[in-house]
Amino acid sequence: MSIVRDVAKELLGMFLADARLTTTILILVAVVAALAVGLRVNPILCGGLLLAGSLQIVVAAVVLVSDEEMREAARYLWFDSGLAVDLSGAAAVAALLTGRVHAEAGSRTCALVCGAGADGIA
Repeated sequence: MSIVRDVAKELLGMFLADARLTTTILILVAVVAALAVGLRVNPILCGGLLLAGSLQIVVAAVVLVSDEEMREAARYLWFDSGLAVDLSGAAAVAALLTGRVHAEAGSRTCALVCGAGADGIA
C-alpha cells in the first residue's frame, strides 16, 4: 500500500507545481487514496486509476499523423540526431514537424521518443 501512497504523493506534488491544478485532480487523488487505504483495493488498480484519471484531466488533445509522416520524422531523428527509432516512437516528433502541434515561442517543448529500430530509415 505504501507504493500507491507514494505515487499519489508524487502526482499531487506534480500537479501542485502546475498552474493547471484543478479541484477535479484533487478529488481524483482523494478518491483513489480512499480506495487504496480505506477499502484496500489492489495497489496496481489504484495506480491505473490515478494514471487514467490524470491523463483524462490533463491531456488537452490527441492528434493523428500518417505512417509517412512518422517515417519522415524517424529519418529526421536518425540523420539530425543519430537516434534510431521505430515509426511509433517518432509520432510525437512527426506531430511537431507537420505543425499539428504548435510550440509556443519561449516555451520548452518535449517530444517523447521511444522504441528502437530502423523502420523509418530503410
